[in-house]
Amino acid sequence: MRSLQEEIFDFAAKYKDEASYSFEHGLSQELENRLMEYSLRAADIVNCEGISRADLMVSNDGEVYFLEINTVPGMTSHSLVPMAAAEGSGDRSGDCAIAVELALSG
Repeated sequence: MRSLQEEIFDFAAKYKDEASYSFEHGLSQELENRLMEYSLRAADIVNCEGISRADLMVSNDGEVYFLEINTVPGMTSHSLVPMAAAEGSGDRSGDCAIAVELALSG
């Protein structure tokens, strides 16, 4: 039997309690800043307000590919936005309250 890390990361794999995520990426500060800039630019182009999630890929030679922007990202225990918010602040509930306030004020 293959491990979860060897499987294709599809819907079923995402929602298994065995799935794990890491915010340790090993990217240079320059590349991280460029990815953030691209993400913010994409959100601006499509007039996103509040919280959105941009998906990008970086090739081995450093080429950045924009995949999609999700204007209504999930807010479940398995969703990336609450995980990222908790990683930054340590408090998911406070960050979710901010997301609701942003949605209501938009």
